Amino acid sequence: MAVVDNPKLLAEAEALARKMFEDME
Repeated sequence: MAVVDNPKLLAEAEALARKMFEDME
């Protein structure tokens, strides 16, 4: 996967995952 090579994409994915995690609680 090229996600690791793209810090911006990685940051966006992390933010999205964190938002989804907060919504689950």
